Amino acid sequence: AIAQKHLIGIKGGASWTNVHTSNFNFDTKSRTGYLVGMTYDYKLTDNFSIGAEVLYGQRGFNIVFVPFDDFGLPISMDVEDTKSKYDYLSIPIKASYSVGNKLFGFGSIGVIPAFLTKAVTVTPPISIFGFTIDETTTEITKDVSRFDLAAFAEMGIGYKFNDTYLLYLSFGYNHSFLTITNDDYFSDSKIRHY
Repeated sequence: AIAQKHLIGIKGGASWTNVHTSNFNFDTKSRTGYLVGMTYDYKLTDNFSIGAEVLYGQRGFNIVFVPFDDFGLPISMDVEDTKSKYDYLSIPIKASYSVGNKLFGFGSIGVIPAFLTKAVTVTPPISIFGFTIDETTTEITKDVSRFDLAAFAEMGIGYKFNDTYLLYLSFGYNHSFLTITNDDYFSDSKIRHY
């Protein structure tokens, strides 16, 4: 509620994530996932607040997978994506500014420390000369850097039903400062989530 100083809520939604890379020789496409969790905001004034969230979120990217033989020729015309999936428990810490009363707009900026909970690579099935190699899922959680730190910005609109309940819709963007690579995982590349 806007009149109260402490606001606790539930947050959920869709996410479209990808990576910014250096020295990584693949074109990437975004991964569609979701995020869900709890929010807390403390109203400093009618317009300014600070807060934190605890979110489970899916990040990652897809790479178009075309299998080639020893001569560099494609061995299958079926093109599918190899999926790189990284799931995190994140704790966004934010400062926000809002305008309006019953119908309101807001903007937030902050940082997102995040801890990797699971990482896998999913390779699509391959058909070669009438034989099919099944889809494979490779666990890579132990290989990927376990901590991430990102900056984020969010903006949205909301509606206050009464002093207890409000609903909002927002759009956010975040970009990692840290790379998910290390000596054990694409050591010659820098891969950062966005």
